[in-house]
This record gives sequence, structure tokens and C-alpha cells, in this order.
Amino acid sequence: MEPGRSLVANAAALVNRVTGVKTNGNKNFIVIDGSMSELIRPSLYDAYQHIELVAPAGSDAEVKTYDVVGPVCESADFLGKNRELPTPKRGDGIVVHDAGAYCMSMASTYNLKMRPPEYWIEDDGSITKIRHAETFDDHLRYFEGL
Repeated sequence: MEPGRSLVANAAALVNRVTGVKTNGNKNFIVIDGSMSELIRPSLYDAYQHIELVAPAGSDAEVKTYDVVGPVCESADFLGKNRELPTPKRGDGIVVHDAGAYCMSMASTYNLKMRPPEYWIEDDGSITKIRHAETFDDHLRYFEGL
């Protein structure tokens, strides 16, 4: 048992936008702007993360089985496989839950994907940014003095 994860996993979520919906003829894919760079646990350990649309399509939306994948050019860039979800539209919000444990601590800048901002949400719904989104200039600072 790993007590840290059990305490904080559900304390955070990775909030994303749908960038595309596609099929290869055999599988359906929801492509999002999040990736294995921000949350590697599904790719690394086949960890299950609950995934849902922020504002699900109407009740008449077709439900299909999707793999939820990121834009990184790796076959392992997935956040969830075989998920029954309503068909989203480009720009829809999609949430990967239980990202509170090891999401940002294991995040990388692989494929020049900068780390996303982090926000704190109070019980009253107020939101405070607690970490800015990394920029390319932030990334270049790692190489200063070389």
C-alpha cells in the first residue's frame, strides 16, 4: 500500500480541451491537449483515471468507445483506453480525474510540452492560480550557463 497516493489522488484533476475526434477504422480516438507529459501514470503503469466531459453533449449524442489520447508522437500517449463517452466536439472540455498524486511531480517537458498552470479551487468556488504555465523561456533557463 502506498499511503500518499490514497490521500491526495482525488485532490486534483487534469483539465483539458478536445482538439479532435478521429477513427482509424478499428478504434475511435478523442485527442486532447493534455498528454503523457503532464500525466504519465496511465502510459507508465496502465493506471486507470476516470475521464468525463466537462459539459457532456446532449442526451442525443452518440456514445462510443474511445481511447483518450494526447498530441505527443508516441503510441503510449494515452490517458484512458476503451472509455464509453458521448461524442465530443472540438473545443469541449474533458477532465482526467484523480491526478493529485504524482501528476506534476512526474510531469516532463518531453516533446516541448510545457507544464500547465495549476489552480486552487476553494469550497465557495473561487479560483486562484498557484503556478503559472511554463513558457519556452522557462524551459530555456535550464540551459543557462552551459
